[in-house]
Amino acid sequence: MRRAPRDIRLALAVWFVIGTASAHAQPASDAPVDPAIEAVLALRTTTPAEQLRGVLLLVDLGGAEHAKPLVAQLAAADLSQEQMVALVDKFGPAALMRLARSESLAPEGLALADALLEAASRAARDPQRLAALSAQLADPSPYARQAAVGGLAAVGVDAAVVCLAALADPQKEVIHANLRRTLTAMGAPARGPLLGVLLETNNDGLKAQVIDIVGRRRADGVAAFLVGPAFTSTGAGRAAAERALVRLVGRMPTDAEAGKLLEREVRGYLASSRPLRSDYEDQVELWHWDDATAVCTPHKVSAVDAGVFLAERLSRDLVAVAPENDSYLRLRLTCLLQADKTRVGMDRPLGRGANSAYQLATRMGSGEVNRVLAEALDAGHLGAALGAVEVLADIGDERLVEGRGIAPAALVRAAGHGDRRLRFSATAAIMKLHPSRPYAGSSRVAENLAYFAATRGALRVVIGTPRLEDGQNLAGMLVPLGMEAEVFVRGKGVVRAAMASADVEFVLLSMAIDRPAVREVLYQLR
Repeated sequence: MRRAPRDIRLALAVWFVIGTASAHAQPASDAPVDPAIEAVLALRTTTPAEQLRGVLLLVDLGGAEHAKPLVAQLAAADLSQEQMVALVDKFGPAALMRLARSESLAPEGLALADALLEAASRAARDPQRLAALSAQLADPSPYARQAAVGGLAAVGVDAAVVCLAALADPQKEVIHANLRRTLTAMGAPARGPLLGVLLETNNDGLKAQVIDIVGRRRADGVAAFLVGPAFTSTGAGRAAAERALVRLVGRMPTDAEAGKLLEREVRGYLASSRPLRSDYEDQVELWHWDDATAVCTPHKVSAVDAGVFLAERLSRDLVAVAPENDSYLRLRLTCLLQADKTRVGMDRPLGRGANSAYQLATRMGSGEVNRVLAEALDAGHLGAALGAVEVLADIGDERLVEGRGIAPAALVRAAGHGDRRLRFSATAAIMKLHPSRPYAGSSRVAENLAYFAATRGALRVVIGTPRLEDGQNLAGMLVPLGMEAEVFVRGKGVVRAAMASADVEFVLLSMAIDRPAVREVLYQLR
């Protein structure tokens, strides 16, 4: 018998395999469907509410894959803002979160849930709605008032801003008690605006009400912000702060205790050791209050900068509580200098206006400013050190470079600092003072002059990697940023290049670098 040609045999084999698999595998369309899911699929789904109800029922029954046509219809319906808000009100955020988490409906289900929740959020934060809710606090019905309190408290920070504006309006005194209750019920979202008003308002009546709210909330770290009003304010604000402090700490602190409490908090904020509520980018929202417009506005700063600004504000209370304490006054100047440099930039000069850090420093004299410089160097407060050096260059004399024994003076220590800006400023200040006698550390000035004279005014980067090709690729990436890069395959070349030039902005170092190894390179660079 003749054998079939090879192509025919292959075709028959493929047909046999496919036919056998088809005979044993049941199509998905023939798979049995849960009767409950069939019942949901049989429901009428012509309106958006009916369609979303069907989607949510199918998700809850484990048949989310059957809901894809309904999700597609909802997505194509081009729903209005009012329709989307009505759907969220009808089914609730929790049900929409279950829709968003359904893997079978991703990504369409997530997009639909996000759109509906965002529409509801926008509607909840609408200024007209919030104003209407605040006005509802005066309703004769206790149920209407309670509904208004709950509605405002649920919104959070936007409602807090509206409530504070109403709290500042004496013509709305009839709802002030309910406003205070609302702000107390808001919890953490209201903390920032409340603190902004507490620290910046000059309206004694408003401050007293805010202090009462803050004291009843019992939030961590607020006691320090009540010490100033309790010891330095007058009228209702002082009485409210005293009551709040007794409620929070059990009794009214003495003058000495208040000073120590404030000093501890100021140093903690200045050293970034106080916890602040920051976002994923380590940004903190600080709030500012304007008495003239009754508006509270936020702005974001880094967590480190936020600590500096809060320390500056608390240091004002510190010197008000103990104005004769020289140590507290120096701490106040440190905070002012650090905050001023943080605002304008470390390489920009201090402001010279009235009540500025520069004016306070000149009034305190070179001796106290020199002590501020020494303390700032010890604590690592670069802005305060830069500001103190700037002031000393204007009001100091050659005695500032005379240290104790073989220990160099604070200004000479600054000339050997690791930060080039401080090193340059201190060197320039010493040259301006023009000392006529030898002093400990004088060689640093000559070394710095040679170091800074070698600059070419270009931004340079040193790259250390054992693979030359990798280093060249990195160098190419830096060119569009206006940086020149120098590549080394040995650790000693990295160290030598980094120390030789004043233009080096930073070093990119591979963990695989050798001769010497990466730990030794880091040690030498530091």
